[in-house]
Amino acid sequence: LVEVVRGGSAGGQEEAAAALRNLANSTAANKDAIVAAGGVGALVEVVRGGSAVGQERAAGALRNLAHRNATNAQAMRRLGFDP
Repeated sequence: LVEVVRGGSAGGQEEAAAALRNLANSTAANKDAIVAAGGVGALVEVVRGGSAVGQERAAGALRNLAHRNATNAQAMRRLGFDP
């Protein structure tokens, strides 16, 4: 999913970001896996330059990754996204 967010079509990015948003909302292990796969950077890039739907879904995924996780929130801030 992270690879699709990173380099997929606009529609693919939208769907993958939505899936990551849902996964990031379920367990800490999912959050860790998304971050380990480079998901934070990929999602921030979609927020910066993806379609409007992709931006919304990527921002939701980032918010879920940051929820109750100061380390993830700090990583996002270093990339210019304030959850």
